Order: sequence, then structure tokens, then C-alpha cells
Amino acid sequence: LHEDSKVKIEIYDVSGKLIKTVLDKNQAYGKYVEKIEIAKLSLTKGNYILQLKINDTIKKSVKFIK
Repeated sequence: LHEDSKVKIEIYDVSGKLIKTVLDKNQAYGKYVEKIEIAKLSLTKGNYILQLKINDTIKKSVKFIK
């Protein structure tokens, strides 16, 4: 992070419905690694989108299948 920021990692289904918030916290300037174990999230089989948001702006969006 280039500055102190609000960071969220959220999982959505393909229709855009929020399924789970994995991370939602303020983080100080610096570099971070967040390990997400998809198998432990109790998601049903299907297609999902994982989004990284910094200060409410989508910075990364990844599609995955469980």
C-alpha cells in the first residue's frame, strides 16, 4: 500500500451478489500478503469472483470455480 488504506477482500457469485467478506480492515502503509483458503470458506460448488478493494476502489478481480 502506498498510504494508509481501507482494504476489503470480498467474494461474489456470478450474478454480483456478495457472498462473503474475507477481509475488511484499515491497514498502514506497507506490503501485505493475505492467505485465503477457499476450501475453508464453506462455499457451494459454482463460479465466484474474488475482489480486492482499496479505499472502495476495485484493484483486482479474479474469477474462480469451486
